This record gives sequence, C-alpha cells and structure tokens, in this order.
Amino acid sequence: MLAFFPCYTLAAMKVHLLTIIGCIVALVPMAGVLMVNSAPQEGALAAIAVACAVIPYCFARAVDLLRAFPEKELHKLNETLAVHTRLLAAMANAAASQTCSTAVAPVASPIP
Repeated sequence: MLAFFPCYTLAAMKVHLLTIIGCIVALVPMAGVLMVNSAPQEGALAAIAVACAVIPYCFARAVDLLRAFPEKELHKLNETLAVHTRLLAAMANAAASQTCSTAVAPVASPIP
C-alpha cells in the first residue's frame, strides 16, 4: 500500500487508516437512512454518518500537518544556510583577490 503513497511513512498510513475505518463505519448510518420513516430521523442518521467520516479525517490531517511542520522549517533553514554560505564564500574570495592584487604599504604609527 505504501507504493501508492510514496511520501507517507508507515506511521502516517496508520493514522490515515482511521479515516478509512471511519468511512466504512459511516456506511452503517447511511444505510439506516433508507429504513427510517421521518425526515428528522434521516437528518440525524446522515449527521452521524458525516461525523463518522469527517472527524477521523480532520484528526489525520492535523497529525500530518504537525509532522510536516518541522520538516518544512528544517528545509527552509537549510536553504537559508546555503545562501549565507555562498555569500560568505564570495566575500572571502573577493577579499582574498583584492589583497593579492594590491600591495598595501605599511602605515607608520602616529604615536611617537
């Protein structure tokens, strides 16, 4: 099953298994909608069915977002570090080439 979702780990798939189970459980109240006699009963069973499907989905998405946040933050920090490293290397190379190309005469100290 992981072949269909290569970006998910096994732990993330377990969390999404709750969503699948919730959808299957939601079929029971939806089948009950066909057997009741009044609109309020149909509405109540439909609401229960929706809750059985939506609540596990929201939980699984929240867990996914909590797991993904540190990875995104780490990726952003790595990109910033790489940019700063390139800038520092360019500054060091420029300073090294400037000191090699121009000879600076020693300056006498103004204090006698």
